[in-house]
Amino acid sequence: MIRKNRSATHCSYCRREILSILSVPGKCAECGALLCIDCWTIQRRRLCENHQVEIPSPKKDVPTKARCGKCGRTIRDDSNIAGQCENESCSALLCNRCWEVEHFCKIHLPTLEEKIERAKRLLKKGQIKCLVSRETAKAREMNFISRFDLKLSQASSLTDPVSQKKYILKVRPGGRATFDDRDKLRKISQEKFTLKKIEDTIPLNIRSRYEIASPKLPSFAKVKGKVVIEAFSFCHLRAYLKDGFDTSPASLSDLASLISGYTKSAGQEEGYYISGVASPTGWEEEALAYIDSEEARGTFANQRLSICLLDGETGELRYNRLDERILPFLDFFTPELNSEKVEKCIGYVRDKLVLADHVSLTEAARELHISQEIAKEAFEKLVGEDNFIVDNIKEMGLVISPRP
Repeated sequence: MIRKNRSATHCSYCRREILSILSVPGKCAECGALLCIDCWTIQRRRLCENHQVEIPSPKKDVPTKARCGKCGRTIRDDSNIAGQCENESCSALLCNRCWEVEHFCKIHLPTLEEKIERAKRLLKKGQIKCLVSRETAKAREMNFISRFDLKLSQASSLTDPVSQKKYILKVRPGGRATFDDRDKLRKISQEKFTLKKIEDTIPLNIRSRYEIASPKLPSFAKVKGKVVIEAFSFCHLRAYLKDGFDTSPASLSDLASLISGYTKSAGQEEGYYISGVASPTGWEEEALAYIDSEEARGTFANQRLSICLLDGETGELRYNRLDERILPFLDFFTPELNSEKVEKCIGYVRDKLVLADHVSLTEAARELHISQEIAKEAFEKLVGEDNFIVDNIKEMGLVISPRP
């Protein structure tokens, strides 16, 4: 039944009163009945109530009762959608919470073996830079932290790299502390992993920290307040939770975030931090260049922080070579134990003496990134074999050569 149109002083659709004919923005396309500003401009009506055809509402991104394809929770609006299942034949929606951990619905979840095989193919093609499983990352973390703790517990002195004088190293009472991200892991895993499984199989971003008495080293003459030395095993936790492996070296952005945290802590405590940060997947070149650049102006320097970066893949240690304060502490962060460094130095000297007639203590320490004290111990072991002799040559220092 067609209704009779309202008076020209009322909107022909919503029936609001039209106070002035001058304010009418348009008319019904069928009969010319007046339409108010709200109906014409905002509701975009072009027909009066009598001639209005029911227009279907625009298709929404989210069905009325959409559910996450992984956890099954109801998705109430599109702001809760992070993406779709990455299986090509699937259009299941994933909520923000599940997307942080996995990009597949529960039906198409790939197995760990399938993920690793795909990553191996990409690595072979050069499309990813590295491939480190969570088991390998966990082992590298435990190795780095345990060796750091062992070295520091056995050390009683520091050697000034310039004068070779020894200075007392003393950990303050109660100055030992350990931190990790196991609680953060448990939270972002959505209890997919038990706490025990997290502790046993996933790297935890462990930080081992010691507060030491300020050493009397010449390079520390201007250092005020407490002195903290810390080893930090850093990795991309979400990658190990989501995929079981990581394919990305730590980036400059990662490093900037770590430095920001250190400088903030050092500033609040009015102290000085020496930090060695190890990444099981290595470091992007931009991050390494920021710490160890040939151009002094492009290298990180801070009055409250000295930092070095360890590549868990290669064992390479990088640091600002213009920062003398960190030099006495580098041995604590290298992957080898002192006994292993001595054996490495012995092998280096033997190889060099095949072609050269001598090797200096300074050269061996510099080339192997070890202290001269370690190199001297290697020289003494070689002399003990009775096949080598050591001389102290002016302007060269200690030099080892084959016995005539």
